[in-house]
Amino acid sequence: MLTILWKHVAPKGEAYHVTSLTLKGRAHYHVHGHDFPELFLVDQGTGIQRFRHGSVRVNEGDVVTVCADQAHGFKACTPEGFRYLNVAFPQATLERFRKSYLTKEDPFWREGPEPWSQRLTPAKTRTLQALINQLALAPRDQFEIDRFLLNLIHELRHPLVGGIRLSDLPDWLRAACERALAPFGPAPSVADLVRSACRSHEHVSRTFMRCTGRTPTEFVNEVRLARAAHGLSMTDQAISRIALDCGFANLGHFYRQFRARYGVTPRRYRVMGTMGV
Repeated sequence: MLTILWKHVAPKGEAYHVTSLTLKGRAHYHVHGHDFPELFLVDQGTGIQRFRHGSVRVNEGDVVTVCADQAHGFKACTPEGFRYLNVAFPQATLERFRKSYLTKEDPFWREGPEPWSQRLTPAKTRTLQALINQLALAPRDQFEIDRFLLNLIHELRHPLVGGIRLSDLPDWLRAACERALAPFGPAPSVADLVRSACRSHEHVSRTFMRCTGRTPTEFVNEVRLARAAHGLSMTDQAISRIALDCGFANLGHFYRQFRARYGVTPRRYRVMGTMGV
């Protein structure tokens, strides 16, 4: 089995290497080893990621982190082509980054027989594509790879949004939730969410409960309250106007909901923000 060495990938001492590879028809990249970690983002089409013992299908939007001791290769599945973006860097960079920023809960570049992978949402895929393309144009120095890795982990950690973890949802429902979370436009409603998901209300509700333990109504209320909190902190709009813009037609109901969520009234929340509390 071929083993690729970092000194051959970056003979001029660059801090990282970025490339794009397209496989067409029956083209494949043999299973190989390397002495450095890397990351792949499937940019187009469908392929097979092969290991020493087995394989797995990868599709557009899949991101894969590969440790130095994880042998793998790729094979195209779609006639029109299978393309992926690759970022590689020295083992010392990963060790320092792990020590400084990664937690025990982070699965990225985890040890084991097979690499870690995750299907990204379309929005996350576009964000990561942009980050990799920016990296490709930047100087090949340590600052740029460190900056990329920090932005990467920020995107991959899938924080709670609207009280749920979007990565727990199927693609169709995750996309609908992302549209509901758009920072501009009218406040979301359950009806909007169902319509965007192109499924029945009952199916959306069952899937939400099964995947998150919460209802669509709870998610929508969380999004509306988060918008309201942002408006209270970042604007001087009247509280009644903020409540209405965030989908709360009844001001008393808004106050009760807001206090239950944040522990203080909207007015007190605004005052605490102006005091830097």
